[in-house]
Amino acid sequence: LDPRARSSPLAVYVGRDNPLSRLTRAQLAHIFSAGPGAITRWGQLGLGGRWQNRTLHLYGMAPKTPLAKYFAQRLFPGRSFAPSHGFGQSRDAIGAMAHDPDAIGFADLNQAIPALKAVALAPCGRCADSRGSAADIVAGRYLLDRYLTIFIRRRPGRPPDPFVREYLRLLLSREGQEAVVNSRPHYLPRNAAEVKAPLARLDLAP
Repeated sequence: LDPRARSSPLAVYVGRDNPLSRLTRAQLAHIFSAGPGAITRWGQLGLGGRWQNRTLHLYGMAPKTPLAKYFAQRLFPGRSFAPSHGFGQSRDAIGAMAHDPDAIGFADLNQAIPALKAVALAPCGRCADSRGSAADIVAGRYLLDRYLTIFIRRRPGRPPDPFVREYLRLLLSREGQEAVVNSRPHYLPRNAAEVKAPLARLDLAP
């Protein structure tokens, strides 16, 4: 969540004065993807008064960027993006949204600015929502969390290099996760359940 971090969960932003406070996975899919059931007006999200008939202006990462591909895969796999203002960097998308009162868009959570607010997200209508606190992210409760991924080189049918295997064991140990937390820019650790799967893969590797 540190602004200096190169990897961050994503957030969905609206203007600070926008009364929208919560969105579900299904609503996000109908807002940002093309196709039947598209949500295009604020009234479809429950906003009334002067907001009811105003049109949503979509912002976010350009469709071919890694962040946009992750966003689509997480929320509407196999469907294309609705037309939007797409950018290459989160800070550019956020800067553009700040000047548009009808903006709604996605970008890195750790790049938030006072002119915008991150909307609480929920997997379903009756599910608990989250604004991406550190506690929620570590517990796996935030809808648009992301992970740093480690790749290793391994020849088919051969075990991983012993040094690589032990390095990964260290990284996934309690001591290793504490080192992640204590490093700068303070990346968040994986919870105990999330650590079990990669450790099991190491144990099962020939």
